Amino acid sequence: MKFLKFVLEILLVYFRIWTGWVRVLLRALQILFSEFLILSKWKQIFLILGFLQIVFTIRPWISYSVQFLNEREILQISIKSNLWILLLLMLNFFGNLFFFTKFFYFHLSFQLMASFIVVVGIFYPNLLFTNFLKIEDYTYNLNFYTFLFFHFSATFLHMLYIFTYRRAKHEISSTT
Repeated sequence: MKFLKFVLEILLVYFRIWTGWVRVLLRALQILFSEFLILSKWKQIFLILGFLQIVFTIRPWISYSVQFLNEREILQISIKSNLWILLLLMLNFFGNLFFFTKFFYFHLSFQLMASFIVVVGIFYPNLLFTNFLKIEDYTYNLNFYTFLFFHFSATFLHMLYIFTYRRAKHEISSTT
């Protein structure tokens, strides 16, 4: 009986600790969301696209099937250059988060470097993506195409922002 009481007390302590951590986490998310709503629309778009790029970079991009006895299984793997793309996109994301206005050309350069790795990987998959000998042995899955959509949307919007909005903003400020 004492043992059950002891176990129950330990479980209650763990429950209190976890509920405390959940409260802290929810409060932090509430503060982050309220700060996010204050940001400009451009910054919100770039942060959302950057986050989605990071999420789909972490996901596996390549699918292939293997025959085990009578069962065919579809396996998914990440690419070889995943770390480099992820590093560039995280630099871009945290740069957008903290240094949006001062280093915007660096954000575009990180985005373009990641684009270069992806495009070279598409044309030379054995070099950057996978070690399969034949292209017919694997396929790119939906994660890859979703990443491409978010990545090239973000790259296009970065260039659009630099060449239209920022330029117009600087022309207005230089004339006054």
